Amino acid sequence: MPALEERYAGRGYGDLKKDVAETVTSVFEPIRARTLELLDDPAELDRVLAGNAARAEERADAMLARVYDAVGLVRRAGR
Repeated sequence: MPALEERYAGRGYGDLKKDVAETVTSVFEPIRARTLELLDDPAELDRVLAGNAARAEERADAMLARVYDAVGLVRRAGR
């Protein structure tokens, strides 16, 4: 924090806002670019979503198994 205070000493709040905006933009630009790529390719978007859904289901199943074991419940067949 002292380095920031020193950097902006004697400068206006607008300078800080401009620098923050540039930093935020640079951080989110790759995310924005990938989002636009996926929106332009519905098949790729579906593939990515399906893969993420499968990983989420695996993690959820593992967590539910831990919860069922901790609580002492028996899981339904097929789960």
